[in-house]
Amino acid sequence: MRSKVVNIAGKNVLIEEKRIKDLKRLIKDFSPELKELWNKNIDINNADSIDDIFSIIEEKITLIFKDLTADDIENAYMNELEELFNTFMDVNFLGAKKGISLMLKQIQKN
Repeated sequence: MRSKVVNIAGKNVLIEEKRIKDLKRLIKDFSPELKELWNKNIDINNADSIDDIFSIIEEKITLIFKDLTADDIENAYMNELEELFNTFMDVNFLGAKKGISLMLKQIQKN
């Protein structure tokens, strides 16, 4: 099992590789909100729209990363959240990314 530590708002968060069944559950849990965000007409000049987006993000991040609280997210920098997501992807999907990359290279050769 792979794992890495990321620092968010001064707190070290351990990101551990998830089992396939856990990843499926996460995707299922995220689907309604992602569809809602996708279909929303987001006006970046409207504070309510921005608040809605960050509320969903805070709620879901704290479900995935149990060590984080809404206050941690509020006090985090965007680059810390980016690092959190990138690390989550690396820990859980590194093998898939490598496999897809190799497959695409092979297809390009043919």
